[in-house]
Amino acid sequence: MSLLDQIFAKLYLPGAILALNILNLYQKIRYFFSKNTIHKKTDFKHDHYVVIAMYQKGYLRDDIKKLLKTLKSQNCYISVVNCLKLNKNEINSNKNLFDSYVERFNYGRDFGCYKKGITDYYKYSSDVKHKRFLILNDSLFYSSNNLEGFIKDLLNTNYEALGFSENHDEEYHLASFGISLDYELINSKALKKYWKGYPLSDMRKHTIRKGELLFSRAIKKGLRDPSSISALINSRLLLEYLNKDEKYLNYFLDYTTEEVEVGKSVLKPQTLATLIQSPVFEESFLKKAQDGNLKTEKENQFFSVNIPSFIDQIHSKGILNKDENTYNEIKNYMHEQLKSIWVRDFYVGSQFHHHPVMFMEMGCPGIKLDMIYRGLLGPKDFNKISRYLTTDESKTLYEMLNSRQYGAKSLRGWKQAAFIHGLI
Repeated sequence: MSLLDQIFAKLYLPGAILALNILNLYQKIRYFFSKNTIHKKTDFKHDHYVVIAMYQKGYLRDDIKKLLKTLKSQNCYISVVNCLKLNKNEINSNKNLFDSYVERFNYGRDFGCYKKGITDYYKYSSDVKHKRFLILNDSLFYSSNNLEGFIKDLLNTNYEALGFSENHDEEYHLASFGISLDYELINSKALKKYWKGYPLSDMRKHTIRKGELLFSRAIKKGLRDPSSISALINSRLLLEYLNKDEKYLNYFLDYTTEEVEVGKSVLKPQTLATLIQSPVFEESFLKKAQDGNLKTEKENQFFSVNIPSFIDQIHSKGILNKDENTYNEIKNYMHEQLKSIWVRDFYVGSQFHHHPVMFMEMGCPGIKLDMIYRGLLGPKDFNKISRYLTTDESKTLYEMLNSRQYGAKSLRGWKQAAFIHGLI
């Protein structure tokens, strides 16, 4: 983003905040006078209960149908809350995929749908003993990559609370787009109080702070065992993968994203330069690497290859003091440094957004659909993700991801300012 864009973003910010508050109030008034439409409601007699927040207009996406079928195969009661409207024929032809289907006015974002689905559960079904309670939404594209296994893991866990992934920003919390709770926890006083009092809003920061953060805080308050909360994919699992197969370290660029518009991911080709912290490298070369003073193509090429090729090159160029360390000693040293960098990076921001390729490698079937819009995915990165998809899935996901380009460049005026400051 240019300096001029940054200046305009600051100038537009007060107007952006005012505009968003006016729009939020307008939608709140419309919501107050709106009515929910119940298209289907059946009794709960299943092993598990699932609430899915949707933003689907006209037709159900094929990946959502696949998700619903997978949940049905595990004897789940499926309560769908949609803040848009499906065609009547679409509802009728897919009634076998859900047990409850409600359409509501589009206010409150995903937590507005969650609140409707969960308060209905408390009202009609919470007295029926069951195993797990799942909360999902359609902000992900659900591929066939380990979808059934992932759902089974969420349903057959001993953790009181288990999420798709976790986030360490501000405080530890579970990502709200996929959470599994046991019966006692979803019916705890802490969660009942939270959902009864949750105030709806279209403001993004409200949803993050009073939604995602406070929801996790209520979950932790309702736990019988404070340690019984985790995520299916977390830094511990990442370290297990890095330790069991050195391909992730030798060819780390194949499992990381490089072409990000925002932020500063350390897992880029230049990461190899940061690993040169050992006396095995000549002082002059080390200084160049640290200073970033890599002017020639010959020097730059060392930082765009995998670790084995990198070590071979510095051997062949005579840059390495060969008598001080063996090839394996250098490789092991670089591996340990890279592990530290990678795991540390896992604690910064949204793991799910920043490490989509490795998430797929570790068995996650979902990809966030705002990756390009948020500036966190480029064409080369998409090709890496496509390795885990069928041809049809790859085509569909490509179209969905590219339906919204990077907001800081595609939006204008107060909307661009609001995006840059994380308001939309």
